[in-house]
Amino acid sequence: MKNFLIIANTLLALSTITSCANADRLTDTAREIKIAEKRSISNSCEVVGRVEGINKEGLVSLAQNRLLNQAAKIDANTVTIDETVTNGKEQKVMGTAYICR
Repeated sequence: MKNFLIIANTLLALSTITSCANADRLTDTAREIKIAEKRSISNSCEVVGRVEGINKEGLVSLAQNRLLNQAAKIDANTVTIDETVTNGKEQKVMGTAYICR
């Protein structure tokens, strides 16, 4: 019984680590999203929503990955990074998602 609990706890810990790591990886769709400056957004672009990514370990790049993954979920093909906020170790990246034709 003791061995079973050790194995169960180990598997639970590994699945938690894996799910957190996967949230920081770019999806295939997110890899295709263009990051643009706000001034370069043309009239052919339509806002589809606000997106944000947060990383509690202090890595802006991983927060940006989460932002891009969110944008991919709403079918955006372009995002602007509107603000990056540091709160202690936490990094938060906020942006606007667009569909540009």
